[in-house]
Amino acid sequence: MIFTGDRIMATGFFIIFIGIMLVIVGSLLTLVSGKSHVKGGAIGFIGPFPLFGFASDRKIFYILFGIGIIVFILSLILRRYI
Repeated sequence: MIFTGDRIMATGFFIIFIGIMLVIVGSLLTLVSGKSHVKGGAIGFIGPFPLFGFASDRKIFYILFGIGIIVFILSLILRRYI
């Protein structure tokens, strides 16, 4: 399977769209339930390298760290095929 630029861009837009929908649905469910104990965090990339991250909880930070490593490895693997 050869990935073209159009296909990769469409896949990226689709993933971003799904993420936005998940955030909206999660916000609405929290609003309806009345319980809100929110944990969150972020990780920053420059190129394929995860450079910084922060989170409100240690467990969330480790999850984000793992996601950063997975994205880094996937970017190295996919770089061969693009």
